[in-house]
Amino acid sequence: MIRAVLFDVDFTLALPGPELGPEGYRRLGERHGLALEPSRYEEARRAALASLQRHPELEHDDEIWVAFTERIVRGMGGDADGAHECALDLVAIWESHDKFTLYEDGPPVLEELRRH
Repeated sequence: MIRAVLFDVDFTLALPGPELGPEGYRRLGERHGLALEPSRYEEARRAALASLQRHPELEHDDEIWVAFTERIVRGMGGDADGAHECALDLVAIWESHDKFTLYEDGPPVLEELRRH
């Protein structure tokens, strides 16, 4: 008997909007005086993920996500004073539900789970 089903939200149930992709990072970087290179996003994200230190108790830690995002910004060429502030703004966007759309197959799956 299944008692619980857990889903990750980002890229599982919800697709982040363009503000949270390479061009969105570039645009926000400009507002912070940074020249971010969108073509470096994937590599910067992989490198940031490899160096990510998870909370030892698996608790959510905002500072971990700010540091992770700042590493992406710096990896995209934003190695300047505005990188931390840019990362703070990006994390706030990641926390905004209106910047996501549900994947088409998400609602039917949730509805099916509700029936059980």
